[in-house]
Amino acid sequence: MQDSESQDRKFLSTQYRHGLYQYALLQAAQDALKATEVLPHYAAAWVRAADIMGELWKLPEAILYYERATALDESLRPSLIPVIERLQRQQGLLAEARSYRWSEDTLRLALDVAG
Repeated sequence: MQDSESQDRKFLSTQYRHGLYQYALLQAAQDALKATEVLPHYAAAWVRAADIMGELWKLPEAILYYERATALDESLRPSLIPVIERLQRQQGLLAEARSYRWSEDTLRLALDVAG
């Protein structure tokens, strides 16, 4: 019984810290997206927005922003194409995991903890 209570406390603690991390990422996302509005032809702004969207598991948006960055700066292609391909694979795995009917919060928490 104590193990169960200990695990519940650890889970709640992890969930709380994850929530704080997600909140910080959302604030960073707002700043990054504002940068893409102010500097729409600056590829680095799009890369930063894509990085943050990827961390938030907003994979379609991250892919779109990386592609925008490569369209603006062809020299980024060699480094970003593997990232885009990885995100596309993750998107497929995420769709498969959703078929197990986990809650979205539990799924994202598990994926973030797993790395």
